[in-house]
Amino acid sequence: MVRRAVGYCRYDTQEQRNTLNELYGYLRLYTNFFQPVMKLIEKMRIGSKVIKKYDKPRTPYQRVLESSLVPEDKKQQLREHYATLNPAELKRKITRLQQKLLKIVALKETLREQPVDSDQGNGSCLKGYLGIGLSEKTDCRASGETSFSGFPPNLLIVLKKDRKGCKKVK
Repeated sequence: MVRRAVGYCRYDTQEQRNTLNELYGYLRLYTNFFQPVMKLIEKMRIGSKVIKKYDKPRTPYQRVLESSLVPEDKKQQLREHYATLNPAELKRKITRLQQKLLKIVALKETLREQPVDSDQGNGSCLKGYLGIGLSEKTDCRASGETSFSGFPPNLLIVLKKDRKGCKKVK
């Protein structure tokens, strides 16, 4: 469910972490109160055929209210919380935060694609990249390899050290 909501990008900055935490809060409410789930009741094997029987689709919220194991005061708290929720508003907030994450990733990719000035020294060359998830260990890699940081080869900036400074090689 998480990868379906946020994708497979690398989120490693504080801003991205804050956005993810906010997104997870809204996603939790939307999923638990408004997304029905079909629970597997029975699974029978007849020869090579498997027959599955499912319960009727209900949200986790509805299942908690039907449960006899949950105290009545907790159920009342959930009912009050449910009354304050608006599924359309939650969905809009989730979509807005997903778009914000995509914009941050696009900005990181744009920064990654900017040329590196080879006239500067080694330290200043790497400084701009350290803030976007790259480290000094990323340099001196072959362009086809994936670095330890997990960037795929097509997004990886490969830096090669020489006596004058760093150069971007692709």
